[in-house]
Amino acid sequence: MTTIGSTNIEFLLSGGTNNADPSKSTGGGPSSFPVLGSLNNLFPDITSEEASSGKVDYRCFYVKNSGSSVTLYDTQVLVSSQNSGGSYVDIGIAKSTDVQRIDVTGSPTSGTAVFRLGSTLVSVNWGSSPFGFLSSLLNALSYVGAAAEVVYSILGNTTFFTVTFSGANDNKSWPTMQVQENNLVGGSEAPTITVRKISDGRPINSSAPSLVTDQMAPSGVTFQSGSLLVGKMEPGDFAPVWVRRTTPANTEFSLNDGFTVKVSGKPFLPATSSSSQSPNA
Repeated sequence: MTTIGSTNIEFLLSGGTNNADPSKSTGGGPSSFPVLGSLNNLFPDITSEEASSGKVDYRCFYVKNSGSSVTLYDTQVLVSSQNSGGSYVDIGIAKSTDVQRIDVTGSPTSGTAVFRLGSTLVSVNWGSSPFGFLSSLLNALSYVGAAAEVVYSILGNTTFFTVTFSGANDNKSWPTMQVQENNLVGGSEAPTITVRKISDGRPINSSAPSLVTDQMAPSGVTFQSGSLLVGKMEPGDFAPVWVRRTTPANTEFSLNDGFTVKVSGKPFLPATSSSSQSPNA
């Protein structure tokens, strides 16, 4: 049985591919540099002035499934421990559903269409009606592991097929489908097909917005002290995780203040396992 272990889970800085500076890990795409297991590997020390007046600041890191063949299901991220006293942290992610729309203009009576979804080709038959196209699209997406909900509506001579990546495929940024071939026929004019993205899925395979300052809260992120459900992470998938550090006013100095982040999911060896990293506040 193929499995996934802690060595397949990476903790990466944000700030773009070449960023190795934790102070610049405040959003943007994933870095190729890891969060190191050392002091100040995410946040700098709190100064005496900041401890006196209080401060809230933010960092963003990425969790990546760097395995080559195994999907991690029900991926969760949590702060498993943090030092008492000093600052404390909460974590958060931005969640949204990926929705795309296929517009077919004209009056097709038969034929096929081929869409490119990333590197995968999806072939769809019109059948004899929009419902036939919908059914074929549902089956084709499910066959390539991109199961989604599809509904259609008609306005004038255009049929709109709304594709919602939900269930296990929710909370993920999917490539916008591209029309590879349009072999639909029928009507007085050749049918046309266009595809547009209505909303981008998050957090999986999305890039976090870059903060202007590290004390500006990221938009759309809900912070909590408990476990965050990220979702299904396939090989190569990544997800940005935000950390909010709160230093209350009149905080006493705490030596080696820090916290530990853990990632868990299925499958792991043994039945339940985890990977962790200890960023320091």
